[in-house]
Amino acid sequence: MVPLQHIFLLFLLLWTGYGYKTTTPTTTTATSTTATSTTATSTTVSTVPSMLVAIVLGGDPASTVRRVRMASTMHPKPEAYVLSGGTWRAGVLEASALLHAMPERTRRTCLLEVESTNTAENAACGMIRALDAGNDPCTRMSLVVVTNEYHADRTERIFRRVADACGASDAFTSIRIMSAPDPPGTTEWRNALEVQLHGSIEKDVTSAVNGPCGKSLLARIRVVERRRYSCERSGHTQQRLRGGTP
Repeated sequence: MVPLQHIFLLFLLLWTGYGYKTTTPTTTTATSTTATSTTATSTTVSTVPSMLVAIVLGGDPASTVRRVRMASTMHPKPEAYVLSGGTWRAGVLEASALLHAMPERTRRTCLLEVESTNTAENAACGMIRALDAGNDPCTRMSLVVVTNEYHADRTERIFRRVADACGASDAFTSIRIMSAPDPPGTTEWRNALEVQLHGSIEKDVTSAVNGPCGKSLLARIRVVERRRYSCERSGHTQQRLRGGTP
């Protein structure tokens, strides 16, 4: 007769060897991927054409030619040159001959202004000729005025004041000065002369603005602004027709 304890041990062995294996269910966690939304930034690029005009202030023939040569090395190159200076007519004409001897791609358009007798009149009369260079009223225009180092500060002040007084600040998107080196041995006395002439800036500007070129410039600016307004309205209309937002 088999003892009871042996029966119990046999039962336990059978249970562990052939018993029910408990499988722990594996839980799979689904990782949710969040899509990153990229917002496209719309950049408005101005399509208004622009034109660079160089106003070269006249001086003695050697100085004027030196200024023209310097302007012709600019990048981007001016699309037109205005040679300004009635007092320095000989220098202006010599510089004009130099420009016309340059390749067409370099000189582009060359206009003379020989009515002015000082820097303020250079500004008023020169801006009129600059406007003459632009045939398209929808084209914006920027100016670079070329002079010598000793004259650069007074030139910038005068050109900006004449532009403000004649309402031309909006017609020209920018007015900047480019200065050619002074001839050797002339800097000291030229600087002394500039100090004396600084006191006459207001008088010269007032005279130029009220003179023939100043009055003509004011009238031209009014015409330019009206035409430009028509261009802008036309551009907005075309944009609406294409489905854009004006």
